Amino acid sequence: MERVFDQDSRNQDVLNKLRQLYSQRDNTEDPAIQMTRAALAYQYRRGQLYDQAIAELQAALAELPDRADLKVSLAETYLAHTCLKMQESWRFPCSKPCRIVFSAGDHGALVAFAQAVPE
Repeated sequence: MERVFDQDSRNQDVLNKLRQLYSQRDNTEDPAIQMTRAALAYQYRRGQLYDQAIAELQAALAELPDRADLKVSLAETYLAHTCLKMQESWRFPCSKPCRIVFSAGDHGALVAFAQAVPE
């Protein structure tokens, strides 16, 4: 349930269920739900604050290096950031090149591609 919360921290049903589970586990009423780095990163990404999202995901991966979902989210964030930079600096629609790079499934190549795009 915590990973669902990470991806959709604004969902009241998820938040209520998580509170219920924490309440049962900790034997308390109305426990506080703290925002995780991953949840914060997803919110940053939704707001197109890609640099902040990337920083949060990298910090989360430093703490939890085996979280494949965070690695995928980091790659997706690099892709979204790269597409935005391409649209801003190259003045052409970038959906096709971004789809090609992302569909290759090589997240290392995606990161290299993202870092090669000029500011």
